Amino acid sequence: MKLKEVSQLVVGEVSLYEEAEKGSECNFRDIFAGDCGDIPEEMLEREIVIMSASTNGRMLDIKLKKQ
Repeated sequence: MKLKEVSQLVVGEVSLYEEAEKGSECNFRDIFAGDCGDIPEEMLEREIVIMSASTNGRMLDIKLKKQ
C-alpha cells in the first residue's frame, strides 16, 4: 500500500522513517517529521511497511520501504 492511499485518512503529526544503510549506528533513518499535510509529494508514492502509534501517543510512526 502506498502512503498516498492512506494520507487522506491521517490527521496531525507523522514521523516517516526507513531502514538505515548497513553499518550505520542506528537501524533507522528519519526522513520526515511534521504535519501530514506537509508530506512531500515524492514520499507519497512510497510503499508503507509498518504503521503504528508513537510511544508517546502524539503522532503516527510510518516505516516506508527503502528505495
